[in-house]
Amino acid sequence: ALEQQVAAAEERARLASERLRMLSEQNQDQEEFQQQKLKAADERVRFFEHLSQEAQAAAGKQLSASEGLAKEQRRCLEDAAESYKSKWVAEQSRSEQLQSELHTAKVSQDQELIALRAKIQQLESEQERSTSESERAQQEAKRKGDELSEVKKEELAKAKRIKELEQ
Repeated sequence: ALEQQVAAAEERARLASERLRMLSEQNQDQEEFQQQKLKAADERVRFFEHLSQEAQAAAGKQLSASEGLAKEQRRCLEDAAESYKSKWVAEQSRSEQLQSELHTAKVSQDQELIALRAKIQQLESEQERSTSESERAQQEAKRKGDELSEVKKEELAKAKRIKELEQ
């Protein structure tokens, strides 16, 4: 009976060790996921900062009629950059929580997708308004539309990766 108890205790210890190993791997996977997410957020911030700088340079070169539009676009891009900076800081503080809860990460990602879709709709509306401006403003609006398509593709791919991870 003592040998059976020892064997059972050894089996429980082995199972506990295996579970600890699996939890460690899961935590490591979640940490890597969060690091990738933070890196992507940082890249989005840099991307919008870059767009803001381009909008600033374009504002100096446009005609006085298009200066108002360029300033509005610049303001929107700076607001977006600030918003993403704030989100990035918030994501850093939440990353410790999200390491142990993949479901919470999906909810957070869904919220970001909704916010991004709203921002895309806003930028698309601005793009439509800009079509009545000078040819330079039309070319700028087309370029922004192309960039928005890339952002949409990236976010859809990101959402697909999350769904794949959940499965």
